[in-house]
Amino acid sequence: MRNMRRYMHTLERLAWVVETERQQLGWSQNELAVRARTSETVVENIERGEAEDVETVRRVLHALGVEILVLPGELAAAR
Repeated sequence: MRNMRRYMHTLERLAWVVETERQQLGWSQNELAVRARTSETVVENIERGEAEDVETVRRVLHALGVEILVLPGELAAAR
């Protein structure tokens, strides 16, 4: 994992981090989905700021090398 901090206190910020990190790695949404063991639709949803379950978001962030320090309140409430 890369040593970096990205503060994700809203779903919009989470969406920005996921899309930005994915693009910096040169990955398509499909490639990220495969690496995170989810669907491309789920990655699209996350990048649009739509809530997904916490475990799926954790896998997506792990695939990107982003460590979760605190879950956004909106995401935790969506559980």
